[in-house]
Amino acid sequence: MERNDPPPVFAGMAGLLLDTQGRLTEFDAVPPQKEEPEQAAQPPRDPDWTPLLNAAALDIADFQPATPEWIPLDAIDARAAWTGSYKDAPGIPIRVEAAAWRGRPVFFRVLGPWVVPARQQPPQRTEGSGLLLLGFAYLVFGLALLLAWRNFRAGKGDNRGAVRLGMAIFLIFLIKWLCEGNHAVSTGWFLGGFLSAVSSSMFWGLLSTALYIALEPHVRRRWPRSMITWTRLLAGGIRDPLVGGHLLIGVAIGVAGGLLPNPNQVTEQQLQGVLDARRMFASMLDLLRDDIFIAMALFFLFFLLRALLRREWIAITAVMLSAVLLAALNGASIASFIGAIMLGITICFIARLGMLPAVASMFVTNILSNFPPTTDTSLWYFGSRAFVFFTVLAMAGYGTYTALAGRPMFKASLLDAD
Repeated sequence: MERNDPPPVFAGMAGLLLDTQGRLTEFDAVPPQKEEPEQAAQPPRDPDWTPLLNAAALDIADFQPATPEWIPLDAIDARAAWTGSYKDAPGIPIRVEAAAWRGRPVFFRVLGPWVVPARQQPPQRTEGSGLLLLGFAYLVFGLALLLAWRNFRAGKGDNRGAVRLGMAIFLIFLIKWLCEGNHAVSTGWFLGGFLSAVSSSMFWGLLSTALYIALEPHVRRRWPRSMITWTRLLAGGIRDPLVGGHLLIGVAIGVAGGLLPNPNQVTEQQLQGVLDARRMFASMLDLLRDDIFIAMALFFLFFLLRALLRREWIAITAVMLSAVLLAALNGASIASFIGAIMLGITICFIARLGMLPAVASMFVTNILSNFPPTTDTSLWYFGSRAFVFFTVLAMAGYGTYTALAGRPMFKASLLDAD
């Protein structure tokens, strides 16, 4: 759930943010839009800041009064500010700002020295690498749609599998919205959000169907082994031993990738995901959706480069060099180069085993990197992280069970041997 879902536009709505220790860092409340004449004639009441300060775990005796500097968007008639520090971090100065309307707090912030006034910052322009990547994505999707239309008119391709893939993407989008959206405001609000979610889900479902129709006939003709398990899965072969084996391979490589250091900054998706299992499930669906689209886009790119360069290893090298170039344009961070390495591994998967292990490995790597499991049961987000662990464990168990096709994992003669 995003901070502006729903946006604070109705009187009485309130929102807050907590840090990882459960301390209040931000609070906003929407004041009334109109006052009765007798209310407007009354003098303002002195606000009581104590509940907010207690929720922020701040002892006002350790702070010094200061001149207020931060201005909220809503109407206010009282402001206050203090400076000091947390008791467990005395070396980091913090500033506390508060404002109220008619004695009721409507604004509260705990500000560190790193916080900047966002409304006064110039809009960030898209970097050259971002424009390059965006243009490349438009080019790939445009070519894929043209190729899909050509294959559809010629009657080529696995249309049933394409429709099933589109339905799966549609359901992933819709279930994600149900898990992370706000559904308790009003019936009209829910219906509006539902229609918006359905339309967005339908768009991405149709796009994935078109991409698959564009890709599948040509890949099946040139590298049939790379589509075997993916086609069988879309055809309903969830108990196919080869599907289980490829899934297990993808999970194993994904676990290895998840053990690599992740120098990325904490994202809002990560913070939302640890709140509860419902939002964690929504975040995982979000990652799964992205991984499917990335795998199809990489498959299509690899198909084009393979047809152009005539050599498989040259096409893989070209994709990796492109990823390294984008990493250099983005500042050449460690995370970017690790991403380039993982991209090369994914392309090797695509070339040798196909889409299913590629999607599985990317999904497992992403959920373990973004939500690493923990054994500390005292942490407030232990339940959410345990959900990730059992998800990976369930995928591995299902892959093992399906790959064995009913055969025992250990032979009885081996166990009974002297």
